[in-house]
Formats: sequence, C-alpha cells, structure tokens
Amino acid sequence: MWIQPPCAAALEYGVGWSFLRWLTDQYARQYPGGDAQFHREMLLSGQDQLGAIERLLGSPFETLLA
Repeated sequence: MWIQPPCAAALEYGVGWSFLRWLTDQYARQYPGGDAQFHREMLLSGQDQLGAIERLLGSPFETLLA
C-alpha cells in the first residue's frame, strides 16, 4: 500500500495558491472584514491582481516577497 507523504498534497496547489495562503495568514487577519473580505476585494479588483494585493495590503510587492 502506497502512502502519500503529507507535503506532496501541497504541491498540487502550486506556488500561487501557497503565496495567497501565506498572505492571508500574515495580513488578512488584520484586514477590515478579515480574510473573507480580503479575498472578496481582491477578486473584485479586476485584472491587475498584483497591483490589487499592493493596494489592499498597503505594501509594495517587493516587501511582501521579502
């Protein structure tokens, strides 16, 4: 019987999902309305998702990646 290692499931989501999860864990709790409102506003912001993240969190993307 083959058992999947615990970290292998995370690879299915990809880097984008992992980064969004990290942003949510680090910043969205302090965001007015919490993580649900943060995700809602990000999705409704349009095509420029990176710019939306910067605007919503008030930090440049370079700082968020550091």
